[in-house]
Amino acid sequence: MSKILIIDDDLDMLIGLLLLFKKNGYEVETTTNGKEVWPKLNSFHPDLILLDIHLSGGLDGREICKQLKNDVKFSHIPVIFISADVLAESSFIDYGAQGFFPKGADIKDLINSVKMQLK
Repeated sequence: MSKILIIDDDLDMLIGLLLLFKKNGYEVETTTNGKEVWPKLNSFHPDLILLDIHLSGGLDGREICKQLKNDVKFSHIPVIFISADVLAESSFIDYGAQGFFPKGADIKDLINSVKMQLK
């Protein structure tokens, strides 16, 4: 069973994604706090990360992704950005992410992206 770590400070989105991916057979951990990313990575060992770009508390998902991709322990983990900021889509590759999902888009596209990254 593949493991997905979801990081999003929008609780409704977080719960929706948690339920969606559990229903589709994934093991899921979540956090609303970007500061909990590293402890979660070390304890859960996800196969993929869904990461909101704009997190509360001044944290930026792009910088978290950049740090992940610069750490040999975690650089192999695919990251898909999720954001309501569709203008951010053009920069996801610059930060090492493997994909971008705009909030409000067809959820089937996100499921397909996750499946593709986990192959």
